[in-house]
Amino acid sequence: MNGWKICTFVSTDNCRITNSILEQTSHIIEDLVAHNDYGIFIFCRLNDFANMCWNVVTRLQQRYPHLKRIYYMSLPCNMLDQFLANKHFEEVIRYRHTSTPNLDDLLYQLTMQSNCVICHNAQFSAEISNMIRIKNIQLINISDKKDTRY
Repeated sequence: MNGWKICTFVSTDNCRITNSILEQTSHIIEDLVAHNDYGIFIFCRLNDFANMCWNVVTRLQQRYPHLKRIYYMSLPCNMLDQFLANKHFEEVIRYRHTSTPNLDDLLYQLTMQSNCVICHNAQFSAEISNMIRIKNIQLINISDKKDTRY
């Protein structure tokens, strides 16, 4: 993957996007790209937070053309066609799952390859939290109040 660090976006389905969330997320993503060698961004949920992050990364591609957007999808996904109809990803990775995966299942799969996880008001199981600490993955949890970095 050309040596670029990987960032994964994760959020619950009921996230509410505010101007504060948009500003924080835009600033964090640009900082990761400009100063911390991030170039690969993985999206794993079909919701407003993923849509907002996709828009931020897409806008940054004008200044940083090396940026790569990857959608990591579980099958089956009845919303996928609607989501992808007006979005472009450089790559779509499909994985089979026997049921609709929950947030921890997705995060477990993705943290195995990520350097940073940006999430919105997410609560993780003790197993996932421990894995994030052990693998020294940067976790940025964004809320309306402020972002929290671990």
